[in-house]
Amino acid sequence: MTILVLQAIAGFVLLYFGAEWLVNGSSKLALKLGIAPLIIGLTVVAFGTSSPELFVCLDANLSKEDPNEGGGIVLATIVGSNVFNIALILAIGALIRPIQVSRQIVVREMPILLVATGLLLWFLRDQQLSRVEGGILFGGLIAFLVLSGITSIKQMKEKRGGTPEILEDLNPEAAKEMPVWKALVFIVFGLLFLAYGSDLLVDSATEIAKAFHVSAAIISFTLIAFGSSVPELATVVAASLRKEGDIITGNVIGSNIFNTLAVLGIVALVKPVVYGPAQLTTIEPYYMAGLTLLLFPFLLTRKTIARWEGLVLLLACVGFACIIFQKMQVQRAGGPPAAAQVVPISIL
Repeated sequence: MTILVLQAIAGFVLLYFGAEWLVNGSSKLALKLGIAPLIIGLTVVAFGTSSPELFVCLDANLSKEDPNEGGGIVLATIVGSNVFNIALILAIGALIRPIQVSRQIVVREMPILLVATGLLLWFLRDQQLSRVEGGILFGGLIAFLVLSGITSIKQMKEKRGGTPEILEDLNPEAAKEMPVWKALVFIVFGLLFLAYGSDLLVDSATEIAKAFHVSAAIISFTLIAFGSSVPELATVVAASLRKEGDIITGNVIGSNIFNTLAVLGIVALVKPVVYGPAQLTTIEPYYMAGLTLLLFPFLLTRKTIARWEGLVLLLACVGFACIIFQKMQVQRAGGPPAAAQVVPISIL
């Protein structure tokens, strides 16, 4: 078991450095090729930060002989990650210091996340994501990127040449210092680390699940989903101490949008995602949707997430952990899947 846990940790480390190198090399190469920083920020950087989840989900959906097992890992990873982003990361940030929220997040990003989440619930009514549904999700991502681009251009005009938040790390002068061959090395090794890290993580999670006599989705809800949120958690703590509330809410909501539209959309386009009640019940997606819906009025009230609201979110995280723990206990005891006691999601 110790070796499996170490393998999982190694997988996370490879995914972290793979994403960092891919974003660094790709953005520098794109700048050298004369591509506008705005386009790079909305594509290379945005996709690169979601690349760990994307590679993990692609590997699981393509490599598992049992399609239900692979699909279960995919949905559990995304649903779990979205829950932890809201109920753990935002909660801890608000408990450290009340989070100030910008108007743009309230009127644009949050409604988009609500629509994307509702769309996902509708698609999961038959316990699968088809290629057509994946294409719709990915199309929603393209529309979101176009809208973000238009907004960013307006921001630059209002600031008279200022730089939107998403582009602050893109420095054309710094790109000149990196040779093309070095940027290509970063990209190649970034992709290799992502591929090998995702394979290592999925395999170790599957073996850990077998050792505990539970489905691999259970490990995805816990180990993979929580582990993928650790880097964001460190960022949130630092941002809270610096009173940078917009960074916190922007990262969390943006991450959930990309998880839902980009990761699930691309994975389903490559291969339809299917799963059974042993992997994912109706409770978990509804719990994610309920948390997303709960967050909206929190953002609307004084455009601040207060400490007491952070405490509510943290208690919701504990509740989600209890649901997964109970599901694990039922599976270990050899009982029926929890979905057998839940109203089918097809009522949507």
